[in-house]
Amino acid sequence: MLDDSLSWKQHIAHVSSKLSNGCWALSQFRKCSNPQMVKKVYLSLLYPHIQYCMTSWGCAAKSVLDFLIKLQKRMARIVTFGHNKASSMPLFHKLNLLKLNDVFKLEIAEVMHNIENNEHLPD
Repeated sequence: MLDDSLSWKQHIAHVSSKLSNGCWALSQFRKCSNPQMVKKVYLSLLYPHIQYCMTSWGCAAKSVLDFLIKLQKRMARIVTFGHNKASSMPLFHKLNLLKLNDVFKLEIAEVMHNIENNEHLPD
């Protein structure tokens, strides 16, 4: 979703909405499952929304990305049954997951690697 100023506010709001609904779904699912399965659900159903076109919108202003970052931290707390006020860094480390900014860096690195090695992206 593009806006006139390329601020990515509409796209990030759309992704945030998906992840917000996903937080609720994860919190319900974890009641009848284990952390490993909840992590798999996160990776298969929610992480792709974060990853999709990240190389375009991942450099948006921090103020635009803040809510999305908070949602990702909330999902890490849900998966690990962490306390609402718990620091998210140890949770991401425990889950072996990348934070939003790190996902952006990885996606950019992959694009640069493909360019450097003349590997074209699929059509």
